[in-house]
Amino acid sequence: ATPQHELLDEYAGRVEYVVRNYTEHRGRSAVRTDRGRYYLRFGNPDARQVVQMGNNRQLEIWKYTRGRAVKIAFLDETGFQNFNMVYVSGDPASQSLPDWADRIGQDQQEAIDTLINF
Repeated sequence: ATPQHELLDEYAGRVEYVVRNYTEHRGRSAVRTDRGRYYLRFGNPDARQVVQMGNNRQLEIWKYTRGRAVKIAFLDETGFQNFNMVYVSGDPASQSLPDWADRIGQDQQEAIDTLINF
């Protein structure tokens, strides 16, 4: 009922944020990356944690608590800031990869524990 469309403005702001922060080096558009798609869908996570792993790998965990209980983990397996979603809970529209724990690595039990307990 206002002349300004608040939802459209919020979405445009999310697109701008995604383009600025989630562009990857392998040629995927930022809005087509896993982190970009989830950010567009859910917005800014309520909590975010990065777990440094060996060989420049990172596990980035996002947690949403407002109106939902969603946890998403993105893994940079290459060390080049190319993150893929490997784990998700609380979102019936998405599934974790069946080998998510193996992808994180058996020697990275601390990263798995952080993900589970975050």
